[in-house]
Amino acid sequence: MLIKIKFFLGPSQIAFIIRTMEKMEREIAINNVACIKFRPKLSTDQYYISFKDGDGCSSPVGQMRGEEMEHIVTLNYPGCFVDAIIMHELLHTLVNTLNTPYDYASVMHYEPTAFSLNNLPTIEALQPNVEFGQRYNMSTYDILEVRLFYNCSARGVTHPPMLTTTTVNLYVRNETLSSSLTQKSESFIFPYKLNGIYYYEAFQVTVPVDGDYIILISDSSVRICWILYKINFYANSSDVNLVIARCGTVEILQNQNSFYFKSQNRYVLVITTDNSNITGNYTLLISGLNQIQFRQINSSSIVPTTTTQFPSSQTFTSEYSTSLTENSPKYDRLGSVGMYYYEAIMISVPETNTYGVVSNSSIDTYGYLYVDNFNSSNIEENLISGDDDSEDNLQFGMIHQFKSMKKYILVVTTKSPLVVGSVSIAVIGLREVTLTSLTINCE
Repeated sequence: MLIKIKFFLGPSQIAFIIRTMEKMEREIAINNVACIKFRPKLSTDQYYISFKDGDGCSSPVGQMRGEEMEHIVTLNYPGCFVDAIIMHELLHTLVNTLNTPYDYASVMHYEPTAFSLNNLPTIEALQPNVEFGQRYNMSTYDILEVRLFYNCSARGVTHPPMLTTTTVNLYVRNETLSSSLTQKSESFIFPYKLNGIYYYEAFQVTVPVDGDYIILISDSSVRICWILYKINFYANSSDVNLVIARCGTVEILQNQNSFYFKSQNRYVLVITTDNSNITGNYTLLISGLNQIQFRQINSSSIVPTTTTQFPSSQTFTSEYSTSLTENSPKYDRLGSVGMYYYEAIMISVPETNTYGVVSNSSIDTYGYLYVDNFNSSNIEENLISGDDDSEDNLQFGMIHQFKSMKKYILVVTTKSPLVVGSVSIAVIGLREVTLTSLTINCE
């Protein structure tokens, strides 16, 4: 069976997808006899699959018919560029269950809290003590269903031997980290938050080769945050040595879960929650060029510095107050439908460092961070981060490394359309910053 494909992506992304398709072809083959084969689209092909970069990871189900014969698979880079995620989207296009048994292990099965708005389960297994929602590889039944659907045979053309040359794929090793946060876990105060007790686990992280690695929350019973520190982590000074922090995933910002690790550096990965006094299970998926090494540590395992074991830091809070009114500019914000009042605020920092940005309001706020420029007519351009409810009381919170020579624009808006109200913004860090309202010329 030939599946025709077309790409609207860069060379490295195309190479990654092709490698994943080749892996699918070999796993579905019977005794290495080819069953399905992906090939480039020809001008005469009526039905085909297109790949493009966009919001999240998605695919229509089944063959597109009628006027829409192009089946578009959307893969946000690099967040969706994990073998099993691409397999999941491709299987949406390729196969039917064909009366096979219910398969909890299927790469097509969603996790217990899939599409939940409040992190409560949306799917419950009838079979007790069963796990589901994995994104590691096709299951036995996944492979069987493709073989049945396309009448695969053990006779025919065999696949050529695997080449041993290096691949351009940047994410060829997937590692998982699964554990639980309990009331017996160690606790700390979340960076740039003034109060609350947050349970955490800390892991020393090393990589054998410099490169980009992706950290994704693949399964969790609660909303999980991961925070990366360089050299040391100090529970009583959690803003010191902080490099990057991510809470959950804004679905259109999965690319922000990648980080460039250097092999000569020591990193500490801290797993916690976005709200205080929360416990629960979690699983993280880490993908990279080589296997990442983890070693769990506790507060007594911290390597002393040459000055003092627990450095203290003085933080400054820079505040800005505003109101979203019916006279505020409106736009169609990312990830939703409708018009939203917003204000654009320029953030200028005197020194390159990590800063926390939080909102405080009686309304449900949403925040987006842009670099260099914000264009309300092209809301994905220059977007570097975004958040909905990482803070208490439906407020947004973001932690980002700001560079002193860069221009940053914080867009403050709301979760629901056409909501008005007062909002206060606080930027917390080792230096005071300047916040200035910007006038955006809407096209």
